[in-house]
Amino acid sequence: AVVSTQSTGTDPYGTATYWILQCDEGYVKDGGDEYSYCDDSKVVTGVSPACKENPCAQITLENGSIDVPEVVDGWAYLQGTCNEGYMMEGATGAYCDTSNGSTSTKIGPCKKV
Repeated sequence: AVVSTQSTGTDPYGTATYWILQCDEGYVKDGGDEYSYCDDSKVVTGVSPACKENPCAQITLENGSIDVPEVVDGWAYLQGTCNEGYMMEGATGAYCDTSNGSTSTKIGPCKKV
């Protein structure tokens, strides 16, 4: 995935412009720096991260869906929702480690009403 950058202005000293380095939706950072700077001499510092598919976005829920609204510090919170006519039994949400896709608990299952 292409790394997108978001300009955040100048640093507190007014000597460099900096960007937060982010991956496109559905992808997570795999190494690299959090920020990139361009100083007055036009030298850019910071290593762009490689981006890989978020393994947490690949987790499925039979008769439902799993939303991955946000990734923070390598962890994603997964929120499960059952399809109409089904009801959630068990956990409705879980934390997922984006480095390997392991979850804190199993979401669901969705049982027919």
